[in-house]
Amino acid sequence: MELSTYYLQKDLNPDQIVSTEIKSKSKYEEFTSGNLEDAITKVIKLIANLSTEPEPTYRDLKLINSQVLADFFSKLMQAVSQRQIEKSEEFILNAISCTTNILFYDTAQITLL
Repeated sequence: MELSTYYLQKDLNPDQIVSTEIKSKSKYEEFTSGNLEDAITKVIKLIANLSTEPEPTYRDLKLINSQVLADFFSKLMQAVSQRQIEKSEEFILNAISCTTNILFYDTAQITLL
């Protein structure tokens, strides 16, 4: 979740240095905008796929800070709103899939936003 938030922040503000656990110059900071979108798409697809089973999702979401999840959804929706379906179809469809998969198992015990 934190890696996807890092990539989304980098996508939204490419010139801004993101303050996260990843502090050294590494492959995370070497992406061009095209490669960055591919990386975000893959991470979002992974989160969407992990969110398809109710038991692991419930257990894992309880471990995720609600603020981290809210930041993730906020940045994800900002990234989607900046794109056009014709140019970023895979990214947008995976973002929608990720959101619906996570929210499908939302219950009174899990406060996502």
